[in-house]
Amino acid sequence: MVIFQQQKYSRRMQSIDLPSERIRVKAMMIRFDTHSDDELKLHEASYSMFEDANYPIAFFNTDGSVLNLNGSLLRLLDSLMIDTVPDQINDLLLIIGDTRGIPAEIFQNNHTERPLFVNINDVRISTIEKFGPLIHNEVVLGGYVMIIDISEAAASFDERDRRLRELINNVGIGIVILNQEHKVIDTNARFAEMLGYSIDEMYNLHIWDWDANMSEAEIRETFSDISGAEGTMETRHRRKDGTIYDVHISVYGAKLKDEGGSYSASICVCQDVTERTE
Repeated sequence: MVIFQQQKYSRRMQSIDLPSERIRVKAMMIRFDTHSDDELKLHEASYSMFEDANYPIAFFNTDGSVLNLNGSLLRLLDSLMIDTVPDQINDLLLIIGDTRGIPAEIFQNNHTERPLFVNINDVRISTIEKFGPLIHNEVVLGGYVMIIDISEAAASFDERDRRLRELINNVGIGIVILNQEHKVIDTNARFAEMLGYSIDEMYNLHIWDWDANMSEAEIRETFSDISGAEGTMETRHRRKDGTIYDVHISVYGAKLKDEGGSYSASICVCQDVTERTE
């Protein structure tokens, strides 16, 4: 499903009066009279690809003024009930729900992308914004943004994530993920059950809240970089009611990534071995 193709091109949007200072950008390049006939034909063909692309695209210059929009972006604006195209790209991004503005690094000839959720008719659509420079003769003249609908892929990922979560919650061992501050950022139901806490309570805990062998200072010193932690150990855990039990732990350090970027974490697999040690 490509949400941006569901609505027919709006006559209302077609009649928008673009400011006179805007220029038509051909294949991410300014069209100059000095181009050869073959170059112009190539630009015309490339521009047709821009106009007919099934994902929204906007071109803008280095001061943020909107240069051009393709039909798919106009249809998106129409579905959001927008009657006037903003002059500035940041205002355009704000309309579709992005308050972050254009990334400055694209004007240093860099490309970047970031996730964005677009709300259309009360439906939350997962998209990726791709930004890059518009270049002519090795000079950055502006930039572009493409908004790519990934809702189908996201839905498929969500379903896989749901099945994986169900599997993890039903295994007989505890699993917990900790950030660099040694705080719980995820856990399965079994680990919460082993400690006697609810899932919600677990997200307020640090390792030293249940480790009965090491103090907070010792934990911070021993595991100063949790992304590099790896190995197995036996220790003791303290339940919410104060009782102690023996546990075998396998630790795997990792660099994880979310919308805010990459971060250090450790994944701990915990097995109650009280019966074995008695």
